Amino acid sequence: VDIEGGNYDAAIARLKKLESDARTWNNLGVAYAKKGDAATAKAYFEKSAQAGVAEATHNLEEMEKEAANSVDPTK
Repeated sequence: VDIEGGNYDAAIARLKKLESDARTWNNLGVAYAKKGDAATAKAYFEKSAQAGVAEATHNLEEMEKEAANSVDPTK
């Protein structure tokens, strides 16, 4: 609810209390991604994906697509 409402800091604080669950790691990744912290988001997505959460794998793929699309081909 906090993530969807744009209250990313509150979402992160709540999710960190449940941090032993792989699905929570994915949700933390989403919150950090929405907050603009791609490096932390990626770390949580990777951790969650390694634990077998398919949604985290999808989120990593989406991050990679966005990163590839944002690369300036003139550089």
